[in-house]
Amino acid sequence: MSTNSNLNQESTAAENLLYQRLIIFLIVFSVFVLGAVSSQRKILFLSILSLGVIICWVLTFIIIRTAKRIDKKSGGRLIRLLLGYLVPIFCSLLLTLALTVGSFGFVDPYLFNVDLKPVQIEKKVNEITNEIKNQLKPKVDTTYNNFKNIDSVIAGNKAGTKKKLISNEGKDSKHFKSIESIIKEKKK
Repeated sequence: MSTNSNLNQESTAAENLLYQRLIIFLIVFSVFVLGAVSSQRKILFLSILSLGVIICWVLTFIIIRTAKRIDKKSGGRLIRLLLGYLVPIFCSLLLTLALTVGSFGFVDPYLFNVDLKPVQIEKKVNEITNEIKNQLKPKVDTTYNNFKNIDSVIAGNKAGTKKKLISNEGKDSKHFKSIESIIKEKKK
């Protein structure tokens, strides 16, 4: 009876060791996945994944060896098959696949805004430059001293005051020719 209880205690201790190692593996796997996804540069992304792949595969082989030792002593169960073999292998393969895909640049548009950042910076610089130019430009006076408001001209004509709209009647000015001078030129 003592050998049977010894065997049960040993298998229970081995199973606890397997589950503790699996928990450590899952924590390490999660840390490397989160670290890789949150990295801002591709070289950091690839180095975190490379380190994660190495460590996770080492932990996977340790977990598989522990699961095989338990299977030899007490026989295999479906839970141990899932937790001792499939979960660590799947997670390690997933990290390896992410490293392979990441090294070929397939995840760059999803994780890194490399193409967008220079364009955004250039747009921001152009906006600031235009804003400074607009502040430095002198204000242009849009009012014209030579022209009167149409309402004041109409009001002036209604009141019976006739103002000369053209100051040089019959004489040529610098910018305008009189009608008489144009007719004379055509006759010649």
